Amino acid sequence: MLKDIFKKTFINFGPLYILETLRYMLKGPSVTILFGHRVLPDEIINNQNHPDTIAGQTSVSEIDRLIESLSPRFDFISLDEAISKLKSKSLKKNSLVLTFDDGFKDNYTYLLPVLKKHNVPATFYINTSVIGTNNSLWFQAAFNLFFTIPAKNIRIEINSTDYNLSTHQDRYFSAFSFIKYLQKEHEPQNFMAIINDIDNKLCMPTSESFHLDWKDLTALCHEPLITIGAHTDRHFPLGLCSSELARKEITLSKTKLEERLPITISHFCFPRGQLEDFTSEHIDEIKSLGMLSATTTVGGVNNAGADLFRLKRIGIPQIIRNKEHELIWYVTAIPQLISKIKSYVLIK
Repeated sequence: MLKDIFKKTFINFGPLYILETLRYMLKGPSVTILFGHRVLPDEIINNQNHPDTIAGQTSVSEIDRLIESLSPRFDFISLDEAISKLKSKSLKKNSLVLTFDDGFKDNYTYLLPVLKKHNVPATFYINTSVIGTNNSLWFQAAFNLFFTIPAKNIRIEINSTDYNLSTHQDRYFSAFSFIKYLQKEHEPQNFMAIINDIDNKLCMPTSESFHLDWKDLTALCHEPLITIGAHTDRHFPLGLCSSELARKEITLSKTKLEERLPITISHFCFPRGQLEDFTSEHIDEIKSLGMLSATTTVGGVNNAGADLFRLKRIGIPQIIRNKEHELIWYVTAIPQLISKIKSYVLIK
């Protein structure tokens, strides 16, 4: 409650305006890159017991609201335009880029009509191993498994751990805990086999959770508002991969798309995308393939002269309906600024 009051006061009664003015004077206009994943019908997101209401998913009406709320504050531009203006230092106004990761079919079915309604561009980052299949990416398979097990608990023998599945939230945290275990203890190329060994039927997606197919992607290539980018083949965090596997994941995601689609893939997105998830070696590989940018999930905004292969992004808040102040709080990167101030004070 107090945090809510503080945020509303900060945004509506002057401090945010002063902060943005100072930031503009010191660094000039910036590009904020937002990222999301799935965009689903409102009835799914409104049902907090639905397995698809996990972090990273949002609803059609919330994307609609986001665009309407942020249009007075930002110019919505394409990733290509953002890269060009950051490189040439020709930004004239604070701008915003929308990006959506993993290549879910609902991006085509539900998100694209909203983008066309508002004439707003977006970039879709695609994992190529699941295009046109009825399969999940490895971490989605883990969520599928934990959300479809009928029992209220399960013991997984590979790590001798009991997982509580009593509630929707318990299932989410149990799945996330198991994913963290996999990433810590096993090689990425073995993730899916381990999940399948637990129950290869329960880890399969429903038809509502399928990824884009080649027909969808071909159609998207002819949509002027949409840019297609690469997101590795199997969504392995590159920091967990050997040099050879990382190179393969990066290269396959670009070459598979270019072999089947009438476009050149110029942009890349790091899976998971935190500082430990990419290295200068990975960036060199991306550059060697002729790509022009790479985005992360390191929070913050991007100013003229920013490293185009370490671009910062901010996650789209899941529930923004009737909470415009929450949306503006995150999109203007206030949490990142507060974190920097705290770090500076502690160092001093």
